[in-house]
Amino acid sequence: MTIPSEVGTLWLTLGVLLIVTTVLPSLIRRSRRKSRKPRPGQSRTPSRPFSNPPNWYSAQAEALTRVSVHPTPLLNRSEIALQEMIRDWLATRDLPPLALHAQVSMGEMFRVSTSGVAGREGHSAFNAKRVDFLLVGADMLPLAGIEYQGGGHYQKDAVLRDAIKREVFRKAGIPFLEIKAKSKRSQVHRQLDACFGTAPPDVSTTSEATGLHSPRVPA
Repeated sequence: MTIPSEVGTLWLTLGVLLIVTTVLPSLIRRSRRKSRKPRPGQSRTPSRPFSNPPNWYSAQAEALTRVSVHPTPLLNRSEIALQEMIRDWLATRDLPPLALHAQVSMGEMFRVSTSGVAGREGHSAFNAKRVDFLLVGADMLPLAGIEYQGGGHYQKDAVLRDAIKREVFRKAGIPFLEIKAKSKRSQVHRQLDACFGTAPPDVSTTSEATGLHSPRVPA
């Protein structure tokens, strides 16, 4: 059976129209989406709600319903003793106002200047780590980190964690003091004096000026 040429031409025309009206507009829209530049602050990749992870905030809120929460000390006994030694040093040295903070997040005190993947990976290397003590000035900028090297600092991967902390402070140009366990008050004060270029007060001069006997500070 031979199809008339007029019918064949009609079917060909209909096929072309179908392509023009359906396929071609879709290709044009896709091309425009690829070439369209994102607005400032807008990601080039469109949002995909169905590919995003679950709502973590809802999951966290739901997890809290299954536990009880209670406060716990920020410092153990040895760290509290070290804190008192540092405070005593601050009170007896000629220094501008300094503040002592405990258990400070390194992700809050340092930023990386490198952008892109390298910057994100570098920041994540220390973002969740903490330093036992931090001395800051009136402008709240870090002046020195202080880490207590108790027994736990030599277990498992603690040595590697401390090495990362040490390197971050070095790259930031901030002193990082490591206080050994069972250090005496005089030893801690000497480390702080060496870091800040200070010296102990002249006890004899102070006693003569006040007419008081100089107290014996236990080492």
